[in-house]
Amino acid sequence: SRHKRPVLLITLAAVILVLSLSITHQFRVNNTGPLTDDNRPNIILILTDDQRADNVQYMPQVQKLLAERGMTFTQAYSSTPLCCPARASLLTGLYAHNTGVWNNKSPRGGYPAFKDKDTLAVWLQKSGYRTGLIGKYMNEYKTSDIPPGWDSWYARTKNTYYGYSLNQNGEIVTYGFKPKDYSTDVYGAFAEEFIQGTLGEVKENSTADEKTKEKKNPKQKKNRQNKNKQTKNPVAGLFSIPFAEAAGGRK
Repeated sequence: SRHKRPVLLITLAAVILVLSLSITHQFRVNNTGPLTDDNRPNIILILTDDQRADNVQYMPQVQKLLAERGMTFTQAYSSTPLCCPARASLLTGLYAHNTGVWNNKSPRGGYPAFKDKDTLAVWLQKSGYRTGLIGKYMNEYKTSDIPPGWDSWYARTKNTYYGYSLNQNGEIVTYGFKPKDYSTDVYGAFAEEFIQGTLGEVKENSTADEKTKEKKNPKQKKNRQNKNKQTKNPVAGLFSIPFAEAAGGRK
């Protein structure tokens, strides 16, 4: 069924969505019936680039705030442990020879090679999840296009700590060189807003009229934010940052 399909493909994707898998397994073992809108887990996936497994021992905050509250898989493998191919496999549950993403650059890799019409985001959104991506999507992603399946889209199009650009729900926004523009802090703030249900959504930028209406009537934007806070739809967020920022960001 449509609701069972994402669970199967998440498993094939390398069992990284640990919260979803562990809680889903618990429900099945206890024979408590299918997952419903009220008991489906939220899914928060933080993906770091080029990070060795043995680096985590030097990251006490990650161990305390994430690892100790989650689950550790001692035999979890990536079939193609290269940045873009691994991301394509994570989002589809397919090997590189099926995704068409063999490396980080086109023509045999990168964003231009990725077929993103049938991905984890699409499956989760159809199942009733509110989905969002913040940070890195794919190598060579430099466009205002938004892949299907995402409710909130804040993907980088130029990667630097300062002076970078993000595709924010279809609008390219360039950041400056002030302390407030530090990319890790900006990503973190967006992630917090998404979890709280106050981050902007793709549909807001679908037409100029909708953006104009919210500018003229701030209450309309506030009503949308309150609606997101009160919604029972579970959350599925992908927060993606380069490892250098994850391990070496400012304290």
